[in-house]
Amino acid sequence: MITIRNTLEVLASLVLALAACEPAATSTNPDEALERIDSTATPSDSTTDAAAAGPVATAKPGAKVRDRDPEEEKKKLALSHQRSAEAQRMLAGGRFTEALDHSRQALKIHEQNVAAMLVMGEVYYKQKKFELVQAVTSTALAVDAKIRTPQESSHAHNLKGFAYAAMGNDNLATQAFRMAAEADDKNAAAWNNLGTRYMQAGDVATAKSCFTYALELDPRFAKAHVNLGAALRGESKWQDAEKSLLTALKLRPNYPEAYFNLGVLYLDADPYPGLETVPRLEKSIGFLTKYRDLAIADGPDGPGTATARSGPQVKPGPAPVSKARADDYIRVAKKGIDREQRRIDREKGRDPKKPGDAAKPGDAAKPADSATPADAGAVDAAAAPADGATKPAAPAKPGAV
Repeated sequence: MITIRNTLEVLASLVLALAACEPAATSTNPDEALERIDSTATPSDSTTDAAAAGPVATAKPGAKVRDRDPEEEKKKLALSHQRSAEAQRMLAGGRFTEALDHSRQALKIHEQNVAAMLVMGEVYYKQKKFELVQAVTSTALAVDAKIRTPQESSHAHNLKGFAYAAMGNDNLATQAFRMAAEADDKNAAAWNNLGTRYMQAGDVATAKSCFTYALELDPRFAKAHVNLGAALRGESKWQDAEKSLLTALKLRPNYPEAYFNLGVLYLDADPYPGLETVPRLEKSIGFLTKYRDLAIADGPDGPGTATARSGPQVKPGPAPVSKARADDYIRVAKKGIDREQRRIDREKGRDPKKPGDAAKPGDAAKPADSATPADAGAVDAAAAPADGATKPAAPAKPGAV
């Protein structure tokens, strides 16, 4: 008799086939700008894309399907999980080729090991093989819900979201992050990631509610504090934004994105309660200088980087947070100080005024007029990302937070 494999066995075989055809030398450095996917960020979606993962086998008339021994299946799954745990450690150490090998071995032991599939998805994401990420996560979401945990479902949807975002499909990315949050409503990283998508779309109010809920779940989530600060800054709630950003620094000292957002906050906040123009701009320069000194490489830390200057100006895509951007803002702040000092001198009757010194109408209201507003967005990351993030600080990217 011909033994007919069930649908999941076929899907798992496809995943193994896809993995086997990938060259081993494509692994990337784990210290790249992309943050590692947060192991707690587990988006889930009740809708599975099984069709995208491969063909489904159909039984021939009269063929018998072998019943499985439940106890034997438990033993096989436990052994498979031991192997996928090794794969996870390899992934954490940036040993991507070995992580893939261990994941394949785990799936050969038991084809319904979702954890092994998620490790493969994270590796493919790091390698920028986004279509493979979609195939693997679709297979993971097709596994029986009795075996697949809510956390694994959420993680799979989170990976889907980052892959969609990287492929430029913002609508599907937002849907995936929403599914991640719904699959595990206690997953703070998933809610942070979802918030960064709304932040990028310019819906600051909804983004703020997502970040607030993420912080209710995890009050020590520094990335979400940065993202909430960015959202509050977008609403011109300067003091509330400052409080949130300073909280992030208490939780995570030397957090570059928090310093960047504080610098832009004092650049934008005209007026800031209790601060004259010159002291305000000097604070901006101080925070931006600190960010520049801490920044190791140009670019955002991933999807969800919390750097939006205001809601209506937010554009889709990663935030251009960089040392060069910080230098641009520092120059703007210094010009603002010079302009304010000349104004003070004129009022005191000691103005060594030169032709062309007078500020044009409206200049004082645009402290950052020479710099392009930073986009909201990378983990997180959420979120930007990161948390990617800024992952707002980034939906937490695969491995963000």
